[in-house]
Amino acid sequence: MEIGRNDLCPCGSGKKFKNCCIDKIDTKKVKGSEQRLNKQTEAIMATCLVSSMEVLKDKFEFTQEQLGKFADEYIFTLQKKLKK
Repeated sequence: MEIGRNDLCPCGSGKKFKNCCIDKIDTKKVKGSEQRLNKQTEAIMATCLVSSMEVLKDKFEFTQEQLGKFADEYIFTLQKKLKK
């Protein structure tokens, strides 16, 4: 799963990736082997997960239990998509 600069950010903000979470990762590491690309994708998704959880906690007052369930579902869905 590759995220392009002009794709919607996977954190769910509705913004383009280049205007959202791209600055939170080191995009220079994207060039290179498939293994590095996969690690970069994992880093992007982890950053987006953390950003999403912060919004859910602060704006929607999610409890720790709700955040845990959200994270589990997010990771499960991501793993399913990466297997395709």
